[in-house]
Amino acid sequence: HFSADVRPFGTAENNTYSTLGLEYGFSSTMALMFRAGGASRQLITPGAVPLLAGGREYEAGGRWMWNQKRDMLFGVQGSLLIPTSRPDNRAAIGGEAMLGKKFGNNIMLYFTPKATFGSALLATLGGGVQFQFEPNIAIIGDVQIPIIGQNGFNTTSGDTIKKELWGLGLRYNPSVFRGKASLDLGVTNGVGRTLGLSTYSATAGSAAFYFSVNLRP
Repeated sequence: HFSADVRPFGTAENNTYSTLGLEYGFSSTMALMFRAGGASRQLITPGAVPLLAGGREYEAGGRWMWNQKRDMLFGVQGSLLIPTSRPDNRAAIGGEAMLGKKFGNNIMLYFTPKATFGSALLATLGGGVQFQFEPNIAIIGDVQIPIIGQNGFNTTSGDTIKKELWGLGLRYNPSVFRGKASLDLGVTNGVGRTLGLSTYSATAGSAAFYFSVNLRP
């Protein structure tokens, strides 16, 4: 399983975050995964004080998924994150759970709590929805709300703050690939899949269009 994700942030951020990932499933329920992502490290001044933005992160971990029922999904993931680019460069341990429930033939709802344990604890509660309105096209949306720790910046004072993350897009599954490929296009204020398990906002608080592709053998 190969994935790639690109998020060009304009205005005050003026930086492009990208992620590459590989996943190897060695059973019907378990997989190993490796991801690398981020953006160039630079000082930006979106407000009254300069802020250090960007940075890269490398992730290695495992995932267990249970989907024996057609209308339900459950999974857990654990990862080692090196380095966590913000707010420091120390390694961290990350964990994520996912519970999905299908309603009818077109709607899937997800609940996705996440946490990273490094120099400080960051924990979020979130969820998402996928609405299949055409056989090959779906509307996807998600939100993450921090409950412990800070994942963004106040552009006036430079202090770290809690910042809600959101994303909205379209997912296209080309019929020629028979369900083994998908393309996503949307808008988000999150900087990528790798940084803190997708729990960090853009430093300048802005949003970006994103494009991602997933390929499965």
